[in-house]
Parts: sequence; C-alpha cells; structure tokens
Amino acid sequence: MILSMTGFAAASAELPGARVLAHVQSVAEIGGDYYDYLPVPDGRSAIVVGDVSGHGLPTGLLVAMAKARGMRMMSLELVDEQIAAFDAVPVDSQVAMLKHALAHRDALVAMVEPTIDAWLRGDLATLAKLPDQAGHQFPGMAVHYRAFAKHVIDGRTALMHYRLFIPLREGRVFTAVGATHLYGKRGLLALIQQDGYRVTKVW
Repeated sequence: MILSMTGFAAASAELPGARVLAHVQSVAEIGGDYYDYLPVPDGRSAIVVGDVSGHGLPTGLLVAMAKARGMRMMSLELVDEQIAAFDAVPVDSQVAMLKHALAHRDALVAMVEPTIDAWLRGDLATLAKLPDQAGHQFPGMAVHYRAFAKHVIDGRTALMHYRLFIPLREGRVFTAVGATHLYGKRGLLALIQQDGYRVTKVW
C-alpha cells in the first residue's frame, strides 16, 4: 500500500516545451515518496522528486495528510542553487575538509550514531552543536567548519526564509526542511517567529 499515492500529482503533465510521464512503485509496504510539478519564481517549472523522511506508516501519513488537506507542497531551493552553495565554500576549506575526512574517518563515523539519536529525539540543539564539537576535537578544522556552515547552512536558510515569506502569508503550505536549518537565532524557526508567526512543536 502506498498511502501517498492519494496525494501524488497526475501521472502526466503538459509543461512548456515538454510532456512529462511518471510512474511510482514503492519498494516498501507503505512509502512516503512524493513527486509533483511546481512553478518556480523565475517562470520555469520544476519537477520535484523526494522522500520526505524514510519509509513506513508515519512517513506515508505525513505526505498523504498534507495533500488531503489541500496544502500546497513547495520546494524552497533549486538544484543549481544548492550546488552553488557548496561551490561557494572556499577551495582551501573544501580541500582541508576532504583531507580531514580521509585522515580521520573513524572520528567522523563515530558522529553518525549521536546524530541519528539526536534526530530521532527531535533534539535540534544537539544537532546544531555537533559540527562545533568536531571543531573542538580538531581545532585546526574549526575555521573550515565555520566556512562550511556559513554557506551551506546559514546562507541556504536565509534563502529558504525568503522563499517562504509570501507562501506563508497565503497559507496552507507544506515543505520539508533539513533539521540543521531550523535551530538557533539564524534558524528558520526563529526567522519565522520574527515574521509574527507562532511556532508549535508537534514532535
């Protein structure tokens, strides 16, 4: 059973200059996969393919409930914008982080379980501190982690906030955002609150 099938876009779509055909088959009993055709601000159309947060009943229900309520699903950034954010990280930091990953693979692997555990607990504060902890463990890497966070987290969060401003005013919008974009004074939740919205944690 694919609960989110009730919320999928049409199997085909006529877009300017192209016709799109789609077929989805879940590999699990219940899936949270999603696709849609969305307009983007510059007048182009985007084809969005995503897996909200995994597989199973909670994920399938998340997508199906949003679509059943008539909520508009939207993407907050384009693929080329995401690539540009990574490309904006200074080359010396990119090289340093690559060398560090190769030289200290065990230390990075050790961060996986704490990261997953914090995510499952909905502990955004701990998730936000993990890069800083790595910087403390390897002081020479702190400047590179800060450069990475500036472009890949903070910069993209600002763009997401900008993209959400008008849709939130219109109401009934659903979007999925990575957890590291949510926490802190520059996080998406704080920025939305500054816009006058009340943020309620439901999980």
